[in-house]
Amino acid sequence: MAVAQRIEAMSNPHMGKKLKACAYCRVSSNSADQLNSYAVQVRYYTKAIQSRADWELVDIFADEGITGTRTDKRTEFQRMIQLCNHKQIDLIITKSVSRFARNVPECLEYARSLRRQGIGIIFEENGINTLRMSDELMLSTFSAIAQEESIAISQRLKHLNRERMKRGEYVAGTAPYGYRYQDKRLAVFEPEAETVRWIFAAYLSGWSLAEIVRDLRQRHIPKRNSDDKWHTLTVQYILTNEKYIGDTLFQKTFKSDTLPFTKHKNNGELDQYYASESHEAIISREDFLAVASLMAEKSEYYGRQRPNTPYPLTKKIRCSRCGAFYIRRTGKDHTVWSCHNHIRGKDLCDSRRYREAQIYGAFMIMFNKLYYNSRCILRNTLYQLDFVMTYKKKNNQQAVELNQSIVQLLEKKHMIEQLRSKDYLPDSLFLSQCRDIDKQLQALRTEKEILFDTRLEATYGEIKRLTAIVEDYGQEMTSFDEDIFDAIVKSITITTDGIIEFTLMGDLHFSERL
Repeated sequence: MAVAQRIEAMSNPHMGKKLKACAYCRVSSNSADQLNSYAVQVRYYTKAIQSRADWELVDIFADEGITGTRTDKRTEFQRMIQLCNHKQIDLIITKSVSRFARNVPECLEYARSLRRQGIGIIFEENGINTLRMSDELMLSTFSAIAQEESIAISQRLKHLNRERMKRGEYVAGTAPYGYRYQDKRLAVFEPEAETVRWIFAAYLSGWSLAEIVRDLRQRHIPKRNSDDKWHTLTVQYILTNEKYIGDTLFQKTFKSDTLPFTKHKNNGELDQYYASESHEAIISREDFLAVASLMAEKSEYYGRQRPNTPYPLTKKIRCSRCGAFYIRRTGKDHTVWSCHNHIRGKDLCDSRRYREAQIYGAFMIMFNKLYYNSRCILRNTLYQLDFVMTYKKKNNQQAVELNQSIVQLLEKKHMIEQLRSKDYLPDSLFLSQCRDIDKQLQALRTEKEILFDTRLEATYGEIKRLTAIVEDYGQEMTSFDEDIFDAIVKSITITTDGIIEFTLMGDLHFSERL
């Protein structure tokens, strides 16, 4: 008679080996107090994971100042999921369901997807471990509670904000260019206010929006964020913003009542409130009304511009001399693409123009070379990337040091916030130090991405898709294929000596002569 012997199931698929653990934390505001809370959480989870002999620290993922209702807005969250998909994480530790997500469908979708990969999530406050089947109902319940809590908080805030709008006391989240908040009121910030006055004066003297932008860039006038460039939409927004005459129109936009919360322009769906003389003006009402009148005249004279027809090469080709996009021009018997600055004036850019047929022909030659040499070019590149990703050793101690450096910078930012709030630090010095800290934070976060191969993994995935597209085409390209072009070409650069460089998926570069 056969005898059956029971073999106990493993409750933990990773039993017998160290778990590659990480932590995810989030603070829902970018205020100084919350940034301090963010630093505390990073310290706590680093110590907690390192104290476990059966856990190996991978990284601490933390988003600050980001809502929990939309996971696609959280860069660190997405980086964590990407590492999970590449089998570099076995366990995620987080404070609670509401810290992980306030959107029930997304929370459950990520939890189930990770569980299928053998990756668990431990929610400390809720006592949930997603690797336990019995916790599925608990997770659904707590996710629903977190979602309803988020909706209730949103509704309460909307009601309170509308009451403040009625009284003219509402304070928006960000001060417009030319202003700073002092004691919850907009105060003129002279270094930027001078630029605002010049913009209004230039427009009234006959300058176009494009000319104003070009002058601001040439004089290197900084925006609020020094890395941003001036654009015509930015100038147009300044010229039409009633805040510069000391008034405020409340509820120009509104957010939806259901998750995920989405922002919409208020086209009459909700009441608006107009507060006169709510703060100090930068521009006189006469100048503001004169600008509005001049804009209306120009709009009537020139008519509403039709949107440009999207062609395959639209916003794909950049000039190697000035960086401007090439635009399409049609003649009697041919179509050409020329640098936008060259069209405006040869003194601005002396680049050449190229026939559309030449560019299409160069793409076809490049594609056919890839098609016939896919194994030695694309597949060999994939092999090399796979080799690097497989054998590159991760330095967990370096990850800890990077997190500590990020915490130190956040504490420094918290300190200068306090100094500024007590008027010990002038606005100009505060902004300068904040910009320096933000640059250092960005550099550290980029270093973390490189350390964990997130960019390398993304590049590998793109080149793999490119290889599949090229090989599945199945034949030599004899006529321009718009769909293939749109799928694989990210950008094009044409040099002065007629060399066209195609940047494809995975940031691969291939050149041909026109």
